[in-house]
Amino acid sequence: MTPGLPHDALLLCTPGDRRVMQELAKNLRDRGRKVQVVGLPAAVEGKGAGAASVLEEALKAAATQAPLVILAVSAGLKGALETLLAAEAKAHALQVSEAVAETKRPKKAKAATESRWRLIRLDAVALQGLPEGLEVMDWLCRGAQKAAGGDERRQKALVRMLQWLEVATENSLKEAAEGATSRQTTNKNDKNRDNFLKGTRDTLYRLVGGFCSRPGCPKQTTGPHSDEDKATDTGVAAHITAAARGGPRYDPSLTSTQRKSADNGIWLCQDCAKLIDSDPAAYPESLLREWKAWEEAAQLNRQLGNQPGRSDWSWAGGAWDFATFRKERREGFVRRDWLHQQVREWALNPDAAQALLIGADYGVGKTAFLAWLLDADQDGEGGMGPGLPVVAQHFCRWEANPYLSPGRFVQSLACQLKEALPAYRQAVEADQAQHRRRCLDDAETEPLLAFQQGVVEPLATIAAPATPLLIVVDALDEALGYRSTSGGGVTLTIVDLLAKEARQLPGWLRLLATSRRMQEEIVKPLRAGFFKIDEINAESNDNLDDIYSYVKNRCQQLPLSEKLHGA
Repeated sequence: MTPGLPHDALLLCTPGDRRVMQELAKNLRDRGRKVQVVGLPAAVEGKGAGAASVLEEALKAAATQAPLVILAVSAGLKGALETLLAAEAKAHALQVSEAVAETKRPKKAKAATESRWRLIRLDAVALQGLPEGLEVMDWLCRGAQKAAGGDERRQKALVRMLQWLEVATENSLKEAAEGATSRQTTNKNDKNRDNFLKGTRDTLYRLVGGFCSRPGCPKQTTGPHSDEDKATDTGVAAHITAAARGGPRYDPSLTSTQRKSADNGIWLCQDCAKLIDSDPAAYPESLLREWKAWEEAAQLNRQLGNQPGRSDWSWAGGAWDFATFRKERREGFVRRDWLHQQVREWALNPDAAQALLIGADYGVGKTAFLAWLLDADQDGEGGMGPGLPVVAQHFCRWEANPYLSPGRFVQSLACQLKEALPAYRQAVEADQAQHRRRCLDDAETEPLLAFQQGVVEPLATIAAPATPLLIVVDALDEALGYRSTSGGGVTLTIVDLLAKEARQLPGWLRLLATSRRMQEEIVKPLRAGFFKIDEINAESNDNLDDIYSYVKNRCQQLPLSEKLHGA
């Protein structure tokens, strides 16, 4: 596997072609290659710019995960692919004309993504407009393949794909080495980069008052210095679309002037700037532009002193802080790469089910997995990280009844949503929304009403974000053990809240949850509540492989290795 990337190759296909691609993936895995099949959204099966745009985003996202992307083409994908290729050719022609105008020598025409992806045809579809050098390999269905000469052609195709993988891996390693050398020998004054001018950087800083623009990040990026004549500056004027070709979210259609304008910039703290560039597929241009607009609007309100109907959000405990708990649960955790990939595919697929439930027995590591998922970017492990796309989290803990309280769950959820979604906060703090704040204040006595009026209702009033957002809830089975402190009546649980109001939640807000096994007390109400729910069994053979790796690793470490050796 290529260092720094989770896969050797990703195999992209339409939903109807997934079975045959799974067969190909097995062939490649049997030969020692780490490959993953990724289903494309249904919207890609069509003609025109919309389908082509969906396909382009999928290819860009896949290129961040593997040195080679193999796109499986059948009749349904033909229209989108040809539209995308035509758009690439047009963009390249524009770049050549600009280069000629600047008296620079134009490079040989080829597709911008040519070096990172290859095509395989699953039927006899004829493709138009293929750029020079973009190789196409046939991997026909069994029946068609036999009619065309038997399995021998499949074997030859498999050998060629393995050669593709070898070349792509070598190129990826070479690029990494060249990139390391480049970082050592160049700086932000590189003439090939469209860097911001100092005046533009100052403008981006002033537009948000020096605050980081990522929702939920509280950092102010300037402060005092030990030298009284200086101030510390930890802010970054980050490019929304990259300053140079090959960078994150690079847009070849922009001119140099547009690329280094304030419109293409967003002010962030250093940590968040690194976060968005480490995983550009998770932080697309549209999402960053939302952040930019939100924080600029927040700064205008700060400047004008506008705080209409402001709530102090000061319920006892506010948002639960699970940082210490997550750290404890991550101790000795073995990364579940296969589970991470499945969750990631679900989270980033706009057509996926609204809820995903991970079920397993006690001790399998459900809580440890979610803790790692939420904290991985802070640890430099490249996980989903804050904002991708988690906006709220809750860990049900049987040993402490307050963590199981549906009322406190609602209040904690609201506190987290108001940090991640400025539009939600405005909807709750508006002058005419006093009833919402009163319901949240009384959440512990009327949790269902608080959830309806203080969470679901204001969420329904705000515009859908660029990407789906997640609420993560761990150990729903433990939530069933809640004991009401008010006495009498039917005890409502967190599961009841989610099930009763799930259909009222906006489609862009999803639930990622875990539960011990697939208990009917959990699954049945959630299936009834959500329009659709997907399930993952964490006790698969992949999990057994993880356990074996964990045991083997522990046996090789001190002091256990010495004891085993002595025995």
